[in-house]
Amino acid sequence: MKHASATTRTTDASTATYRSATRPPVRFRPTPSITAHAPSNPVTVVARDGRVLELRAILPGDAPALRRAFDRMTPDQIRARFFYRMNELSEELADRLCHVDQTTTAAFVVTDPGNDVPGGEIRGEARMHVDPVTQTAEFALAVDPGFVEQGIGSTLLRRLLDECRRRGLLELWGDVLVDNHAMLDLARHLDPRNTVEHGTEPGLNRVRLAV
Repeated sequence: MKHASATTRTTDASTATYRSATRPPVRFRPTPSITAHAPSNPVTVVARDGRVLELRAILPGDAPALRRAFDRMTPDQIRARFFYRMNELSEELADRLCHVDQTTTAAFVVTDPGNDVPGGEIRGEARMHVDPVTQTAEFALAVDPGFVEQGIGSTLLRRLLDECRRRGLLELWGDVLVDNHAMLDLARHLDPRNTVEHGTEPGLNRVRLAV
């Protein structure tokens, strides 16, 4: 996939990377028991072209690598991820994105350990923000332009879905630009139960991923 997005208008550190303030309808079910900290052991991931990568939770020390990953993104990818133009990922925002409040957020990266960079270069990043009222989570996703169509996007989404199941959530969802065909196609092909609907605002589709 080339790009995906789910961001918000607020500037609160816990929700600054999510698009919509409108959540899905409330589901009447008892609140699940959530263990906040996700398993963080790295997992080996082999890209379609044979490159060996690692999937792991994001770490506070990943902020410089996250800024470099942003610098490699194309303008269209940045628009798809954040829904507006950005020239850079500031040190402050990168630091906030890498310090995750695990009671409400989970974030994972696919890294390329085959270089001399501590922790590896980030080749894909995905995160979700949990809404305990609706027992759902909103996702955001981006993949390095040099690593598109390598299965990284689907790997990250499946990791988020695993985390949703671990937390007892009902649904993973995100608002996606209508011209973000890569993300829309990925959602449709990942699971036949997934749906793509008209969004709450013009130019948006809402993707719902079955947990």
